[in-house]
Amino acid sequence: MSLMWRQVRSRRYEKLDDVYRPDEDGGDVPASKSSRFSDAVLSLFLLVWFACGNFWTFAIWRPHFIQLLHEPSNWCDETVYMFTFVQILICYGIAAFVLMIAGILLLCHRCCLEKS
Repeated sequence: MSLMWRQVRSRRYEKLDDVYRPDEDGGDVPASKSSRFSDAVLSLFLLVWFACGNFWTFAIWRPHFIQLLHEPSNWCDETVYMFTFVQILICYGIAAFVLMIAGILLLCHRCCLEKS
């Protein structure tokens, strides 16, 4: 998220011409490169963590919600499991919605280009 905000902010600086440019003197360049690297590493970590969470959640679909006597460690609290399941579905729903809106906008853009 911070990477996207930084890109939006840098585009605003380009529009201001020479009024205010923090990158001209080279003062922000090393910090910018290090923050981009840390943002990329954090994004990669979150993507891998999300994939692992998907695997862990869907691999045990409908686990034992009551602690068994012969397998005391083979159970999961129902509230925690359903919360995790719903959160993953919400993430996929938001991603599908964003892709659908992007597809519609791309289709509208192509239609407008063909008309002119």
